[in-house]
Amino acid sequence: MLPPIQIFDRIITGYGIAVAVGLIVCLFYIMRQSKRIYGTDGDILLITAIAGGAAVFFSHLLFGIISLLTYGGFPTITSFDGFLRFLNDFFGGSVFFGGLIGGAVAVFITLKIMKFPWYPAVDLITTVVPLFHFFGRVGCFLGGCCYGIPSRFGFTFSHSIVESANGVNRFPVQLLEASFNLLLFFALYRLFRGEKLCGRLFFLYLACYSPARFLLEFLRGDSYRGLFALGDTGVMLSTSQIISVFTLAVGIIGLIVTKNTVIKNQRNRN
Repeated sequence: MLPPIQIFDRIITGYGIAVAVGLIVCLFYIMRQSKRIYGTDGDILLITAIAGGAAVFFSHLLFGIISLLTYGGFPTITSFDGFLRFLNDFFGGSVFFGGLIGGAVAVFITLKIMKFPWYPAVDLITTVVPLFHFFGRVGCFLGGCCYGIPSRFGFTFSHSIVESANGVNRFPVQLLEASFNLLLFFALYRLFRGEKLCGRLFFLYLACYSPARFLLEFLRGDSYRGLFALGDTGVMLSTSQIISVFTLAVGIIGLIVTKNTVIKNQRNRN
């Protein structure tokens, strides 16, 4: 929806602008909350940075795996330029769940190495996820990626980075998911500030986001996210739908297992 902007020799897309704004907002938010809780923001910023780096890497890695499965294997590469094109074509995109899983594992390992208390660090970082995801989905809408199904109600893209999306009236599934993520952020933030479900907000996030993502995928019109047949039923599920089934199970089981767990409100290092 937003045509690329050229500044000097660089092309800046609407997606890039939204993500940049999201990074600034999330950085300001997490610094403010960290100082309120710990009196400093150094450790939480380090943990968040490591998680963010892992999220970026694994989101692109999962996209690459899906691209290779869809293509049917590795293409023939005969030159270094061909290798660079291969990386851009097959690993240039990203899959949210790949980033979420990779980031979560990175947080767990980092907390263990740093001997940092699980609560409230994980709860704080959890609240940042839907907030940043909100800006990311707004960016998807501005860039014309992750577009919706053809619909009488919607928008017609003319500057989408995916050519097949242009010229067709499409349902604004990106904005619908962005709105859901924003509401989820405010709900988690209220629980976090009220010290409710201490140490369990990540599981609650999974239990809320996973079914929503499963349903929203039916409103997606792009096929490059990976579509797989469910046996001989004729039903096609996307990669994110398959993963969301497992993340929903993790969220529900996590909430049940930790229901009677007493988590001390540790606001400083041991």
